[in-house]
Amino acid sequence: PEWLGKRGLEVAVQIRFQVAPNGLVKPGAVIKKTSGFPEIDKKAVDALKGWRFAPVKAAKDVWGQVTFRFQMQ
Repeated sequence: PEWLGKRGLEVAVQIRFQVAPNGLVKPGAVIKKTSGFPEIDKKAVDALKGWRFAPVKAAKDVWGQVTFRFQMQ
């Protein structure tokens, strides 16, 4: 968000999530480390929901973790 750069902030959101065998991110991602700003945390989770992975050959879900870093330059 624009206001982030105006404040000169750099923040990160760490999310743990599951990927279904079909490669889609399952609902229920968990924020492991918050940015401290709910709006930014939500943007990170919303972005993750749109990701698609290669289908998993295992019959069960696969766990993943990602860190989104936000900063304005």
